[in-house]
Amino acid sequence: MKTPTFASAITALTLLLSGPLSGCAHRPHRPTACSFRAPAGADALTTASLIPPPVWADLLAPDHRDRQDPLAELHSCSGSALITPSLQGHAQRLPSREIDERSMTMTAVGDDVLLWLRLLDFDDGDSLGVLALLSRHSIDDDPTGAHLEVRAVGTLRAPAIPLDLRVEPLGDGHRVILARGRRCREETPCVVEVQLLPWIGDRFVDATLTSSSATEPMPARIRLREASAGAVVDGWRREAEVRRTIRAEASGLVVLETLHVRRCPGALPEGCEEEAKVHRERPLRYRDAELEIAPSIWPIAGSPEALVPLDPDAPDARG
Repeated sequence: MKTPTFASAITALTLLLSGPLSGCAHRPHRPTACSFRAPAGADALTTASLIPPPVWADLLAPDHRDRQDPLAELHSCSGSALITPSLQGHAQRLPSREIDERSMTMTAVGDDVLLWLRLLDFDDGDSLGVLALLSRHSIDDDPTGAHLEVRAVGTLRAPAIPLDLRVEPLGDGHRVILARGRRCREETPCVVEVQLLPWIGDRFVDATLTSSSATEPMPARIRLREASAGAVVDGWRREAEVRRTIRAEASGLVVLETLHVRRCPGALPEGCEEEAKVHRERPLRYRDAELEIAPSIWPIAGSPEALVPLDPDAPDARG
């Protein structure tokens, strides 16, 4: 089968947008959150790449042109609100920019495609937009009727400079989207974070992150590195650094933490001696629309002077 040309893809999409969104006469799958379809070529990624970002915006967020209005209620093609109080947070929206190739990230997931179309930017270094899973399907009795279909959709707010998207098991038959990216703010160093978005049925669900040591739910985001340094006392100071990785296991996800505590002479980075190194595994579970994670080591590291002696099993070694 030939991959459709750019012109043929646009022509087909123009016809699609001018008519009802009910799709083709042959429907081998039940209607999904967004039931429109587009002609598909050899694979989903190739076809999705032929469709320009502004057309994807029309398909996935029909009222996206209202995003200039801070009071506008934007929706995905499923009818769900794109912006909720938890997704808005306390950050301020930046002026909207033109939707182009820089607004879109696509990643192959097996035979499917994850597409993140960024529509809004915030002053805290985040972007928000529609996340969609695209699948290529063919009809047994009509080999020419292959089509591209949106199988799951939701809202993703994540660091504005995307690095990668991937799907991992979350346990109990659930899956989760991991959106790793770089978040940059003025006058502060950039940080690399991973946003977690559970995939439940045909929806990507905005969930909070809870821990036994947290006083209130937090955004479902993991920062991969944090560091702290104490004041110089008697010519010495302590530094603490925690690094995190996320590992997929048969039972679900585990956040691996490694904490380093160093004793350094004066304010110079040279000549530091490692005082402690601690590892911790933090299982992550999805339960009752929340992501639950085991406590972290890091709050100790926020006060390096309190790190020695360091007992990883002590009650205060949590986060």
